[in-house]
Amino acid sequence: MYGYRRITIYLNYYHHAKVNHKYVCRLMKLMGLQAVIHRKIIAIKRFAHNTWLRTFLIASSTKPISRWTIINGHH
Repeated sequence: MYGYRRITIYLNYYHHAKVNHKYVCRLMKLMGLQAVIHRKIIAIKRFAHNTWLRTFLIASSTKPISRWTIINGHH
């Protein structure tokens, strides 16, 4: 089932009826019609509390950082 906005557009465009969205909404309420709303399911991401420590450990254990220090002449 469509909502009152889409039904208003349909009536005005295809049937050339000059109806207002408020009028269509009122008629739908009187007839007991409601739109079916499909809601998107959003996954909730959980973050660790020690994000700074985790990024520090990952950055200190990677190989390119040690190569960068060797290239600059600091062993």
